[in-house]
Amino acid sequence: MFDPTIGYSKEQADKLGIEITPFIIGIDDNLYIDDNSLDKDLILNDIHSKKLVSWSQPNVSDTIGLFQEILKSNDYIIYFTIAQSISGTYNAGVLAAREIGLNKVRVVDIKSGFGLSRYLLTKLKQLVQSNSSIQEMVDEASSLVYSSASYLIFNDLESFSDFNTINSIKKTLYQTSKTKFVLKMKTNGDLTCLSRSTNYENLINRMILDATNQDILKESSIMYLSYYQDNDLVNKIKDKVRINYPNIKIEELPFNLSFALEYGSNAIVVQFIKEDK
Repeated sequence: MFDPTIGYSKEQADKLGIEITPFIIGIDDNLYIDDNSLDKDLILNDIHSKKLVSWSQPNVSDTIGLFQEILKSNDYIIYFTIAQSISGTYNAGVLAAREIGLNKVRVVDIKSGFGLSRYLLTKLKQLVQSNSSIQEMVDEASSLVYSSASYLIFNDLESFSDFNTINSIKKTLYQTSKTKFVLKMKTNGDLTCLSRSTNYENLINRMILDATNQDILKESSIMYLSYYQDNDLVNKIKDKVRINYPNIKIEELPFNLSFALEYGSNAIVVQFIKEDK
């Protein structure tokens, strides 16, 4: 079970045999279920003429109901969520799990979500096929967090919609002459936040250097790119990474609509995952 940042639609999730807990988008008096099946263009265009826009994670009551429904045909649930530092999804899941019973539900914070969730899903399938225990699956998720580096690139901090969100990510803000960054001090799987700049070269170089210094970005690594639009910067990132690591695997996935509302429709998540060889 995953949150919507994994990028799969409801139909895709059904085929993969996984459940996705939806986010909720509010536009004026209308509520939309964001399970990655909404028409993003229609929603984003509608927002331009509206004043009250919000999004939220599933509440505890809804999560309990979803757990109960899944347990009708399954013995156990492992729920992998994005970082509790930037979303209440994890906390809602924990409270719901306590209500259902911790012997039936395990909630795991895998920090950055997006491509990391997709990669984890492939690993979990292998573990299921080898009859691995639930604890081994949880351990796999925990180890993966520390083998990844994730970067959220959004508009300049001056235009950022909610400085409280930046504060909640608990990073240290510093400034160079041309680009502003919010960087983590050590690898912990959280999203590192980078502010966009006209000097894209500097931004991309710092991101690559950070991941390389953490011994995560290698020739054998996988790079995931999550975005809604702004292919120009996406292509610049891919080209620059390929210069240094020509054989790196690159996979692209859609940027979750709720996060596009929070960080801007041109936001990009870049993730490097070190594969075991």
